Amino acid sequence: MKINDYDYCLPHHLIAQVPVQPRDHSRLLIVDRDNNSFYEEKFYNIYNYFFEGDLLVLNDTKVIPCRIYAKKNTGGNVEILLLKEIKKRLWECFIKSNKKICIGDEFTIENSIKCFVEYRNENFCYLRFDRDFSYELLEKIGNMPVPPYIKRKNSDKVLLELDSKCYQTVYADCSGAVAAPTAGLHFTDELLNKIQNKGVSINKITLHTGPGTFLPIKATNVENHRMMEEYCKVDKDVMAEIIKTKKNKKKVIAVGTTTVRSVETAFLNGNSGYEGFTELFIYPVFKFKGVDALVTNFHLPKSTLLLLVSAFAGKELIRKAYDYAVNKEFRFYSYGDGMLIL
Repeated sequence: MKINDYDYCLPHHLIAQVPVQPRDHSRLLIVDRDNNSFYEEKFYNIYNYFFEGDLLVLNDTKVIPCRIYAKKNTGGNVEILLLKEIKKRLWECFIKSNKKICIGDEFTIENSIKCFVEYRNENFCYLRFDRDFSYELLEKIGNMPVPPYIKRKNSDKVLLELDSKCYQTVYADCSGAVAAPTAGLHFTDELLNKIQNKGVSINKITLHTGPGTFLPIKATNVENHRMMEEYCKVDKDVMAEIIKTKKNKKKVIAVGTTTVRSVETAFLNGNSGYEGFTELFIYPVFKFKGVDALVTNFHLPKSTLLLLVSAFAGKELIRKAYDYAVNKEFRFYSYGDGMLIL
């Protein structure tokens, strides 16, 4: 299976730079697998496609404001994305700079916090800080880690403030992600109440989206790609609710690819819930056991996310849906429009 078969052309102006407000007023493409068709809706009407006895599963991970801006000791500006603390005061990072980053480079953050590059590998840099870098400190000096295709500068104060409010689901609860589960960004508390009032159950899992979401598939053959591990948790009570819903021949609706991977990981590890790390890579030929419908966004070409939705809906139907969305000028990626695959 060749990764180039999962490419498509996207005009740059269709990459959403700001979210729709209110957040549930984006467009929604309904993809009907049974009829091999698709049509348009408004996201706030999505509750019309859910029915009593169905189960909606959300990812309650909370994004850490881990993008920080710093200055080199030589005077240049750098952008640092903190990914995870490897050990005390040593963080795995992405660093964006106009010049090559070298071991020993020193940076200053907020005129007082010092750090230097201790070592690096092909994908990441490792920064040693002069103090503990707590989540509380990040809340004060950090910014939301919106993806690189959403253009931001340290001087974009209004946009950075917008990101702090909008690049987080309304039900985010468990800190640990470096990217938002973006399908969930469309939901409001009011919309979730409407869904529950129809007799739809709502359960939550946790998957902390990690740095692998930013990395492209470099392998020519899809089968050779390896996912980076991410922490996920599916409580046994949630698993029992999923099994009950399927037994009653109702739909289990996953919000986002992270939720799909968590649920399917749990099924692969038995029927009593799961907590640990997952490297599950879902691509065409995968057999889904837990998820019956999927709420998602439009994903990057040749990405693991596009492969997952292609596995769920079929490569050709997804290709036609994406062609339609491009021609109708849907908004793409994290702040873009949504898709419901039934």
